[in-house]
Amino acid sequence: MDFADAQPVAAVPALAQLQAETVGKTCVTLLLENEVLASLKLRAEINGCHYQTLINEILIRAA
Repeated sequence: MDFADAQPVAAVPALAQLQAETVGKTCVTLLLENEVLASLKLRAEINGCHYQTLINEILIRAA
């Protein structure tokens, strides 16, 4: 899936409003390729954090 043309949340008023109204975190199930997960876990270990935290930070920057 290519998200190169995806707009940031702030550029879509309905999404920006939804994001502003949503507080906290939501539990989700996410399927990742084994190699991607292994890479994220290694990166998290090197940075001294949990891999879920790293994934969350990556998604925040991409949103």
